Amino acid sequence: APNNFSFNSPYGACATCNGLGVIEEITRENIIPDPDLSISRGGIAPLGEYRDIWIFKKIDAILKRHNASISTPIKKLSEEVIQTLLYGDNMEVAVDSVKYPGTTWNTTFEGIVHFLQKQQEGGSDKIQKWVAEFTTTRTCPDCGGYRLKKESLHFRVAERHIGELAEMDISQLA
Repeated sequence: APNNFSFNSPYGACATCNGLGVIEEITRENIIPDPDLSISRGGIAPLGEYRDIWIFKKIDAILKRHNASISTPIKKLSEEVIQTLLYGDNMEVAVDSVKYPGTTWNTTFEGIVHFLQKQQEGGSDKIQKWVAEFTTTRTCPDCGGYRLKKESLHFRVAERHIGELAEMDISQLA
């Protein structure tokens, strides 16, 4: 059907990029631009420098579990710890309450990347602009930037699929 060859149709659009040809990706390099810095000195860009707030207390509790602290340079943290900071884990940590001194909360950590993704999907325009600072635009890995489902790109004319044909000027196409 014709709509199988249109990126404006849900029948033809690549599901990964929604027919845009590119994806916005939150990358490790954007979140941790300078691994020489410690977390307390702003090594995790979305958090900035240390403040006495809940997120830093959670991170400090996670680091203590791994015999590190927020003043340890990020490059000296193990890959396991960095993965936990970026993508979270299901292991509960005890965190001292900021609001109620002497109270401890057991909680899990969702990870900075997951937090940013949630904000990107449902945050205000201002929040989405902020999250955009930590994203990189790249060509969709599934459609190669052609914006169509793989199934639509399997059909060929003169050994070229519709995406390649659409990029040609009229003299090349003839």
